[in-house]
Amino acid sequence: YKFALVFCDGMVLRTHERQSYRELNELTRLSCSQLILAMQRIAVGGTLVMLLHKIDSWGSAIILYTFSKFSNVQVFKPVRKHSARSSFYMIAKGVQPEHEAAKRAVQEWRDIWWKTTFGGENGTGEKKEEPENDFVSKVLDEFGGKLIELGRHAWRIQADALAKTDYAGDS
Repeated sequence: YKFALVFCDGMVLRTHERQSYRELNELTRLSCSQLILAMQRIAVGGTLVMLLHKIDSWGSAIILYTFSKFSNVQVFKPVRKHSARSSFYMIAKGVQPEHEAAKRAVQEWRDIWWKTTFGGENGTGEKKEEPENDFVSKVLDEFGGKLIELGRHAWRIQADALAKTDYAGDS
């Protein structure tokens, strides 16, 4: 089946019990799993909604950048429940799952999932590799301005909400 709307809303919970060796990679494994399954099931031109945290973190930035290559990426930050939190939603409209960039992304997510699940000496997963500096520079050159544009509204919502809290605001 192919779907016009796909949600990737799973998150690793602090209260979720897991083996200690899984702690390091659980978020990466979950994100990759969701993205692989979503891209296998999304219809051409469909919309994918994914819960992310911290727009300016590498993990979120690279997902936004990747999807910008084969869809129209937007950011939505709910004011009521997410205003003082780092969470936001990526909304990728017009997803083209057959685009070469999409196919490369899915293969990369598969490779990352495999390494973080079964890699390493013990076969219980190895830490995800850090990106090379040249690649980070390339992403920032190509996408940095767009990333700031996407984040500006969400950051304003979060800053306004934090300003009203006892722990971060002026009160």
